[in-house]
Amino acid sequence: MAYHTLLLKGNDHPIDQHLLDKHYQRKHGKNAYYGQ
Repeated sequence: MAYHTLLLKGNDHPIDQHLLDKHYQRKHGKNAYYGQ
């Protein structure tokens, strides 16, 4: 699996901050609704 990950090098794109925040807040935010 690590080998295949290395093959992807150069084709990656950064994740939008909005998406990172959404998933972080889903688990750790004031109104968290993950893992209840």
